[in-house]
Amino acid sequence: MKGKFLPGMRFGRVYGLALVLAMLLAQSALAGTASTTFQVDAAHDGIVNFSKPFAPPLKKKWSINLQGPVSYPVVSGGMVIVVTAGPVGTRLVAINEGTGKIGWQKLIDGTGNGGFIASDGDKLFLTTFSGPFQAFDGATGRPLWSTQLPISSISTSFR
Repeated sequence: MKGKFLPGMRFGRVYGLALVLAMLLAQSALAGTASTTFQVDAAHDGIVNFSKPFAPPLKKKWSINLQGPVSYPVVSGGMVIVVTAGPVGTRLVAINEGTGKIGWQKLIDGTGNGGFIASDGDKLFLTTFSGPFQAFDGATGRPLWSTQLPISSISTSFR
């Protein structure tokens, strides 16, 4: 779907797919569901209003060694979900937010040093630098679908 959308702006399939994903995520945000993907909340502004302020002394609840670099976390359905690259490959890992125990983990296609995760209700969406665009069931990690995008799905520029 190459062509001119606005003068001087070219949009290909990747940007169209990204736009559709953004609209789906925005729709769920408007419906009142919580998004904990980028910048903490559905508005993606990073503002958090706590009912009670944090008070020292703060205590570590849990920690876990995933044996490699870890992506930013997405919190969905009581699980902290990350992509990690380690000695056994690139994994999508769901950690119970209350206990710190691994709830499920899946080997995935793609390189873990650049995985981007988003959530929408009980679905997780994942893209990596070299892998396909994938969807998973957030509760079980079961793959829902996967499609290879025509070019790298991660860009730092929209030129």
